[in-house]
Order: sequence, then C-alpha cells, then structure tokens
Amino acid sequence: MVAFWDYLFYRIYWFHDRVLRNHNDDMFFAAVIGVSFFMMANYYFVLELISFGMYDVRLGGKIIYLGPLTLIIIANYLFYNRKARYKTVIKRGNEINKETKVYRDILCVSYIVISFVSMGFMIYLKRNNIDIF
Repeated sequence: MVAFWDYLFYRIYWFHDRVLRNHNDDMFFAAVIGVSFFMMANYYFVLELISFGMYDVRLGGKIIYLGPLTLIIIANYLFYNRKARYKTVIKRGNEINKETKVYRDILCVSYIVISFVSMGFMIYLKRNNIDIF
C-alpha cells in the first residue's frame, strides 16, 4: 500500500515540476497535502457511511474531522521528510518504465475519480436527507 501512496506522491510532485513549472519548495508541500487529501477523502467516506448506518447520527464534532486531518498531514510530512525520503521516491519514480507508469497512472486516476464520486455521493445523500440503510 505504501507503494501506491509513494507513486501518488511522485505524480503530484511531477505534475508541479513538469506541468506547472513550479520549481521551488512548495512542490514537496503540495505533494504531501495531495496525498493527505486523498487519505482523508477515504476516511471521511467511511466515517459518513458509518454515521448513516447509525440512523444519521453525526459522530463526534469538529475534532473527529479536523483531528485526523491534522495528524495525517503531520505524519505524511514526517514520513516523506525523514532522511529526505521524498528524494528517494522521486528517484524511483523516474526509473519506472513507461508501461508500468501507464498502468499505475490508470490506477491513480481511477482512485482519484472514485474518491471524488464517493465524496459527492455522500454529500448528495446528506444534503437531501436520503437514508440508504
């Protein structure tokens, strides 16, 4: 699973470097925030699905939403910044052959689309008070 997150980190970093031509320290932070965002999208989807199963009970408060977000961002920052791991991830990403990159890109794009669709689905259900259980 770490390999998937590493590749997603690499592609976000690559996008900022090659497409946006943004050559500064913000590329690292953008990649960390990007990976953290998609981790949190899954967390929120599962959390909202569980709250729907509990007859539309709102779980916790702001801490159940903001606490994990903060912890995941900090954990990802420390994980990729420790011993400059992000440089190793970028180097390994550059060494991947073209066929493997195409396959992994399809997986990443599919994951991103599914994450946005699931978040949109949950928002739609919540706003329209639709009970699915």
